[in-house]
Amino acid sequence: MKIAVLSSGGIDSTVLGFKLAKEGNEVYFVFVKAGHPWEEAELIALRKILKVIQGQFPEDSYRVRGPKVLSLPMTDVYNPNDWSLSGQNVPGYHAPDAAVEITGRNIVLLSKTAIYCALEGIQTIAVGSLAGNPFPDATPEFFKLGSMWFSMGLRKKIEILTPFRELSKTQVIQIGAELGLPLELTLTCNNPQLVPPGEWIHCGNCNKCAERIRGFKTAGVEDKTQYRLIRNL
Repeated sequence: MKIAVLSSGGIDSTVLGFKLAKEGNEVYFVFVKAGHPWEEAELIALRKILKVIQGQFPEDSYRVRGPKVLSLPMTDVYNPNDWSLSGQNVPGYHAPDAAVEITGRNIVLLSKTAIYCALEGIQTIAVGSLAGNPFPDATPEFFKLGSMWFSMGLRKKIEILTPFRELSKTQVIQIGAELGLPLELTLTCNNPQLVPPGEWIHCGNCNKCAERIRGFKTAGVEDKTQYRLIRNL
């Protein structure tokens, strides 16, 4: 089956994509640029992951394509002074998830991806949404209704799947480790840092880094991620 995986270069979407590919699906990694400052670092990470994994594993292990890069700029809609566009005052290590909400994030990403899928004959979109995601556009009801809306509006069957919706970050990291994926190459950070000689690393001080650090520790998996700020839990 052809499946488009909404990708960010992070742990959840990367593990999801390669797990689906390992199960025999033909996976298309799709990256949507909306104008956020971390997107360059994410896209570099995603391309690096695909290149490394495709070089390390036999060709028949993973049937993956991409990344297909789409653009849907939102800089004319969101407040330019908001942290998600300005890169300033990024919610810190102990900030609650509510502090990093980006209004309509999944609506933006899924809309463009759904149109791409309809034109390319891909009937399934997989999203790496995890348990406990508090945002209204990440609920099972939203994804179910989204499948109906897209299928109706595009005159093509489009189904949105969320295979990790009952899993925690810890469980996803464990799955990634079992698959032998180089998780240290993924990027899950709201404020990635550019360091010589031109490498993007995790800040170690944002909400996303905190979730990542706790996930590795709880999973009992060695965290080889590079952080600008090293914290002792």
